[in-house]
Amino acid sequence: MRLNHRKLKTLNLLGLGGFALCSMVSQAAPTTIVLGNRHSDPSLFVKTADSREAAQKLAKGFVDTLNTKDPAKMRAFILSHCTTATPVETRLQRMMSVTNQFGPFKVVRFGTTTDSEVRALVADRNGDNQTFIVRITPGADPKIVSVSITSPDQVDAPPAVSHSNWTTLSGLATDIAKETRSPAMAIAMSRNGKLEQTVTGVRELGKNDKVGVDEPFSIGSIGKPLCSTLIGKLIEAGMLRFDTTLKEALPGYPMKPAYENLTLEQVMQHRAGLPQDLGFPPGVVQRIVGDSTDPIEIRSKYIKDILSRDVIAKPNERFAYSNADYAVLSHIIELKLGIPYEEALRTLLFQPLGLNHSYIGSATFPKERPSGHVPGPNGLTVRNYIGLTDNQSSNKLETMVAGAGAGIYMSVADLVRFGEMHMKGLQGEDGYLKASTIARLHQGVHEDPGATREYACGWGIQTSPGIQQWHGHNGSDGTFVSDLAIFPKSNLVIVAIVNRGGQTDPSPGFQAITAIASKYAPAK
Repeated sequence: MRLNHRKLKTLNLLGLGGFALCSMVSQAAPTTIVLGNRHSDPSLFVKTADSREAAQKLAKGFVDTLNTKDPAKMRAFILSHCTTATPVETRLQRMMSVTNQFGPFKVVRFGTTTDSEVRALVADRNGDNQTFIVRITPGADPKIVSVSITSPDQVDAPPAVSHSNWTTLSGLATDIAKETRSPAMAIAMSRNGKLEQTVTGVRELGKNDKVGVDEPFSIGSIGKPLCSTLIGKLIEAGMLRFDTTLKEALPGYPMKPAYENLTLEQVMQHRAGLPQDLGFPPGVVQRIVGDSTDPIEIRSKYIKDILSRDVIAKPNERFAYSNADYAVLSHIIELKLGIPYEEALRTLLFQPLGLNHSYIGSATFPKERPSGHVPGPNGLTVRNYIGLTDNQSSNKLETMVAGAGAGIYMSVADLVRFGEMHMKGLQGEDGYLKASTIARLHQGVHEDPGATREYACGWGIQTSPGIQQWHGHNGSDGTFVSDLAIFPKSNLVIVAIVNRGGQTDPSPGFQAITAIASKYAPAK
């Protein structure tokens, strides 16, 4: 398996991170991989050669320890050289996962180094370069706070700039797009019921066509809360329950005994132990679905393949971000309704909420929309993956993982309206769903022991310094990066999307969300 920037997402490796994984990554996974709190103070720059050497030596030691693949040596390194904010066993588990999938690693060179982070260009076992961003504590004896693995073009990038002094939404979008080298960025927010939105930039790098304010962007894994919302709708209709088991929901489907009593709630929370399916090596899609073209049949074959494999964990044993989870859920929805998941999403969610600039399935996309981009040795290049080529495996992959967010494009205003519906439910107001249903969908479980981040039924719940707790999700197909955040206490919903992958850390959308929230949803 390769670190696949087409599916770049954030993997919570040793502490706080994003909602997705490598080659999904992210979340997955595809990857930006985060091993702790990812925020640093960009004003802290290395003052001396000694401190620079100490910081780079620590980063090199981290890579060397990964290459041992020895749990005892990794545990000793964590105890000696990492902060205590994240449990040792959590860090160990994630380090082992990364090195087993992609190691050994080799440091090619060091890039940007400050008192708070070291960036290193690192080659994985396939010879592909990645950027390791090692966040550290200041001082002569630094400790590792977090490690992110992201695209190679980030090795010499400066630390993220604070945008807390922004004055206009359009100015904020322009500044972030410029700093992250994004061809276009769209931001929308609803504050006390008033919508404000902006878009800056071009559909395709090197061309002059500007992105329109209502044009749709790929939302990636934000498709997961869309899927869980439909599950909530079927629960209210009496067709499903939160504790419906897979055996009940998929009658007649062969499955290993370990899957039979898994509940829909466990699947929505990524705590069921299903395979993660964060990336698909060449030939696997064709092996699974063969010559099938009917979407329900394609997903049926895929779900049977998932359920024929071994579980990766016992129910509720641990959080494991999974695209397969939401593929299973989407198939359950279409079996209950007797229509393809794509049609269900359009008729049961997009239409009732008036989301007129939202699409699922590449055949339905409008021609006037932004293209995706990926970083390479010569800068960004245009790249449209799932469903937008003549590659039939790509089209079938879109269908297989539609429930996880593949092939879904929405305008930022539509995505804000979706977020508003959930926010009103969190505030106790019945609407598209009952407030009690929304409360259950947003009932989070800590991703890891001792972690502050929680994951609910398609929703992450997290905090950041200086701003209120929020509910949200991020997403990426490797060519776009999207972020959605809901601040129920401040009656605020924010959406931000760029049409480039190869994530920066923090993502452009995350930077926009924290900047806006610092003004309108500050911590009390």
